[in-house]
Amino acid sequence: TRRGWRYAWRFEDSTPSSITSAVHHGSPYLMLAKANGDGHLGRVLSHAFELLNDLYAGDIPGSYDGSDKPGQHLKQPDGVVFAQVFNVHHEAAKKWLQKHGQEALGNGYLYRLLMLETIESAAPGLDIGEVALLEFDRRITALIETGKTCLASGSLDDLAVLEIEDAGKRLIRQFEQIWGQQANDLSLFPWVPRVELMRFFRRLPEQGLRIAGTFHAYEGLEGLVSIDTIRCALAVGEFLAGEWLRQVYPQPSPSQPAQDELDAQELLRRLRQHRFSTGQSLWPRGWL
Repeated sequence: TRRGWRYAWRFEDSTPSSITSAVHHGSPYLMLAKANGDGHLGRVLSHAFELLNDLYAGDIPGSYDGSDKPGQHLKQPDGVVFAQVFNVHHEAAKKWLQKHGQEALGNGYLYRLLMLETIESAAPGLDIGEVALLEFDRRITALIETGKTCLASGSLDDLAVLEIEDAGKRLIRQFEQIWGQQANDLSLFPWVPRVELMRFFRRLPEQGLRIAGTFHAYEGLEGLVSIDTIRCALAVGEFLAGEWLRQVYPQPSPSQPAQDELDAQELLRRLRQHRFSTGQSLWPRGWL
């Protein structure tokens, strides 16, 4: 959406070039959302990692000469607020990860994402938190309108910076130590490359802080971010971290033991059974 919020694109029109054009024409706020995002995963935008990383970092992406819209070049913003929310089917996400996952890990993009696998469908007639969802819609709409007003009337540098209680900071440091120990524990997630696992755990505190800031704003709280908010955010962050690992590095299916190993296990079982039933540790010739 452009500055002043007069224009909006259809989702299918959102391409790397159109997004770059929008930012350089004065759009400080970009949000991509789609209820069924399977089609998005097949588009160039889904793996335009340099652009997406710039947007997530709040940076103005690339360079743009404005030649496609002469006379409409507005004041370029000093930064960008970017968010994207997609609902995709498991198989579509799996195919995308197989095709682009390694590159997305290498450039850091995939570590920025929060992933959650939800129930495919509810039982007939089951009302799951309908009132809560209506309240969520109302609150999110109000927050978006507030954000529009703030971004349209001032600089991104003027946005509020949240501060954390000292007790909350200490709690974060404790979790950092715990996550650091887990990253070095070879018994955890042995199928995940150790270097990638350490990079993953190092980013957990940052994700937890983002979630805490989201909770603080959603609840309309003022002042310092409390330790209770930090504690809840870190718990949610840990849960989402497990979901992320499950999607990006699914645990391999246990392989079928070789026949020789199965035979050895059966022989050991019979030897133990014979010794237990007879009390003898010697076996007659030909018994085996």
